[in-house]
Amino acid sequence: MGGAVSGGASAESIDPARIEVVFLDAGGVLLYPDWERVSRILARYGITATSAQLAEAEFPAKRRMDDAGFATTTGDITEPDGYLGWVVKATGIAFDDPALHRAAEEFESTHASDNLWSDMPEEVPGALERLKGAGYRLAVLSNTESNLRDRIAAAGIDASNVERSRLVLLPADPDASARSLRAALRQRYGLDVAVIITDTMGRPWRLGLVDTAIGAAGIEALADYRGALDAYGNELHLTQMAVIDELAGAAELVKGKCDQVPVAVVRGLPRLSDVDGSGAVALVRDAEQDMFSLGTAEARALGRHDAATLADATGFAERMVDPEVVGRALAAVGAAFVRVTDAGVRDKLCAALPTMPAGPAEVVVPGLDNRSGGDPDRWAGAQVGATVHRLRAELAAAGLATAWLRADPDTVADIVALPDGYAPLGVLAVGIAGG
Repeated sequence: MGGAVSGGASAESIDPARIEVVFLDAGGVLLYPDWERVSRILARYGITATSAQLAEAEFPAKRRMDDAGFATTTGDITEPDGYLGWVVKATGIAFDDPALHRAAEEFESTHASDNLWSDMPEEVPGALERLKGAGYRLAVLSNTESNLRDRIAAAGIDASNVERSRLVLLPADPDASARSLRAALRQRYGLDVAVIITDTMGRPWRLGLVDTAIGAAGIEALADYRGALDAYGNELHLTQMAVIDELAGAAELVKGKCDQVPVAVVRGLPRLSDVDGSGAVALVRDAEQDMFSLGTAEARALGRHDAATLADATGFAERMVDPEVVGRALAAVGAAFVRVTDAGVRDKLCAALPTMPAGPAEVVVPGLDNRSGGDPDRWAGAQVGATVHRLRAELAAAGLATAWLRADPDTVADIVALPDGYAPLGVLAVGIAGG
């Protein structure tokens, strides 16, 4: 590698101009463990550790391994001081050593067949593009063959149709590359042609891959039929045909995936343009139209954040909630709370609560079984509060708004027929958002 620096030089002393190749370790740099899958493996052996606990423990575990002088890698994960063991220990949870050993064996076999290092931070693709844009050659190092190549493809890295020791990044600006190719063909050979750069992509709701356009010049990306009439006189309102994607898919049938045919020539298309045009970027949905703006991990994280920060509704829309939705939510979280189903009782209770949001609502009364008398157990009260929050999150997932209201226990007991020994802790109002 040109630009190598002898030992002892600090990072600050390296001249960036001398760096020719940047080597990146796949695991721990580009990809991180799918802790959701690891958590499920551990659970099968009686070890309860959430994905969040494992993710938080990973870096402390690595530091402890470094401090202890261990050089173990994922290849040593079934050893007593293997990678998974260090991570589980760093969570601070209790576990059984033989159970952990069995879990580690499954961890290892799963990793060998279906790479567990499969979560890619959202900043990785942009970082790779910036390195490439700075003129650096990139090399990815991995100690596994499994499906790493498929995983890193999500970052715009292609490992197909290239020597196994190499990887290919997408063009930094595919439309600019298409314009440059078009200009070069005109200048060198006098050819006035459109250029479409393609790549293979999956589709959200269908199996199979298709070639689609990622760059274009000399042809408009879309054929817009909005406002036109079909053969029956119906006005078209949404129809925009992705012409360059259709051409890309047709061209792939000629080029094939393994035939080493880099170019397909399309003749007879009347839609060419004298100017370069808007390019394939015109096909990219903006954030408001993007139905998949978040990856699975990001969407889950956002959903959990929203669940953790649920606000109390201040009003409900003038429509009644479907009681069955509330019943399913209660069953989903295992809550045996009292539901106020009598309309008259519900209206009387709502009128007695000054903080009750305006608008029709279903009413649930969370409480404690206090048939033994005396002061209620504090931990039992805390558990009820946690169940209330889970219930609110489940109702929010069903599109409903809630308000957790403080209520005088005696007032609630005077209005609602409660089971013997049932101590109400408050009132949960459930309605349709929008009041």
